[in-house]
Amino acid sequence: MIGNDVHAKCMLMSKTPTPYVRAVRRIYTTAFSAHNLKIAMPKLNGVLENMVKIIEATRDGGPVDFQSLCLKMTTDVIGSVALDTNLGALDGSGNIQSLLLQAGYIGRAILLNPLREFYVKLFPNSKTAKEQASVISAMTSEWDKLTEEILKRDDPPEGEEPIWSSMRQLKDPDTDKPISFNSLRAELATVIFTGLDTTGHQMGWLFALLASHPRVVEKLLEELRSNGLYGPDSRDVTFEDLGQLTYLTAIMKEGMRIGYISSGCLPRIVPEDMTILDYRVPKGTLISYAGTRSLCIEEEWGDPDVFRP
Repeated sequence: MIGNDVHAKCMLMSKTPTPYVRAVRRIYTTAFSAHNLKIAMPKLNGVLENMVKIIEATRDGGPVDFQSLCLKMTTDVIGSVALDTNLGALDGSGNIQSLLLQAGYIGRAILLNPLREFYVKLFPNSKTAKEQASVISAMTSEWDKLTEEILKRDDPPEGEEPIWSSMRQLKDPDTDKPISFNSLRAELATVIFTGLDTTGHQMGWLFALLASHPRVVEKLLEELRSNGLYGPDSRDVTFEDLGQLTYLTAIMKEGMRIGYISSGCLPRIVPEDMTILDYRVPKGTLISYAGTRSLCIEEEWGDPDVFRP
């Protein structure tokens, strides 16, 4: 995962991405082509049906933890669409989603207290060290099992290019040989890791906004109804429907603007010596600014705090 984090940073900051990064980019570009998204729609619908069944079965017992449910749903979507496997978050048969949550708590603890890492190394038999080692060991075991399973699989049907298959065929541009087991494991883990929290929490916030704006929901349901996607005779959503659902698209874009879940900075390399806010910045300096700042500028939006699809 650390190695892949380096690749991710290279993809963001490098003027000339490495051949390996370009090869990985091509895999994701292919995966999100219209052809492959059409193939993925039935798999996506299947996971959403499972999520609806859980809501129907549990809502009479009290409030549903919808944010947690969105994270589980996202985990299973990634598993089904990208990896052709059930990661078992919704039905409780898998451990990856819960282990990633625990690993995230460990990472946050280290970030907030860098001395924790030294403490764990100095006192490997301490309760903290043992708990941390247990989570990491269990997480590594899950990645190993997933990687071994994918290496043993038959090739996908002709015309399909799922991410797992493309990753399995990925070659190191420097050696022209298949990437190592550890590298494949890292890439497969990254497929899950990088899509889980962002998409899952974003879905949670989108539904929260809808729940507090009933008029928006009414207008959305009318759009779905007019396209045969809501009501007693409704049908499953197809890829072709997505281009017709203009109000749904507006809701998602406005929801991601006002309820964004990532505050990442946008890096830039200064092309020449210059002065920025009275500071002299030499050529080649890496600088960054908050990418979310542009989402709430009053001069740009007028009323940036209002959810207005």
